[in-house]
Amino acid sequence: MPAHFTKRLIYRYQDGTLRRMEDRVTPERPLHVEINGKEFITLLCTPVQRRELTAGFLFSEGFVRDPGQIEALELYDKEDRINVILTGIDFNLDDRIKKITLTSGCGRGTILCDVMDALNLDRASPGQIFAPEKILEQMQELQRRSATYLSTGGTHSAALTDGEKLWAFAEDIGRHNAVDKVLGACFLDGTPTCDKALLA
Repeated sequence: MPAHFTKRLIYRYQDGTLRRMEDRVTPERPLHVEINGKEFITLLCTPVQRRELTAGFLFSEGFVRDPGQIEALELYDKEDRINVILTGIDFNLDDRIKKITLTSGCGRGTILCDVMDALNLDRASPGQIFAPEKILEQMQELQRRSATYLSTGGTHSAALTDGEKLWAFAEDIGRHNAVDKVLGACFLDGTPTCDKALLA
């Protein structure tokens, strides 16, 4: 995946000298998410893989459980807007939005669910076992693929690995966004995740 950056004039202080120079920075834009045409939430993100980010966010927050519930992801890139057509959901959207929890994560993160609901989720079953050297190899591959980070130093990267190769690589200013992009890509194309490890 190519690097995504914009150029800005900055001041850099180095070796006792202040210099005005051009530098590469990671772009960040809002993504206004609508569900069935209704305003839902605005995500700040690096403006690539926006469909994957949206699907991954809805999945990780428990709004969808099956790809068939997403009939369409209508992206209006110039407007920084995406409309998600959902079907087969068994909850009232307005009620779910009221269940916002402030987390202790950076930037006063929020989750759109009742944290007590997690007590009713199935526990993860034992998964694949990876040799330490394989994990290190895959982390090196993750770093090699992080083109935007290598250009700007301003992103987090995430991917899944089966121990041999990387799946659904993503970069974003936000680590949670990068992970949601990976989850969303796998969710939309039906890639199993239970036999893979998350690298981030």
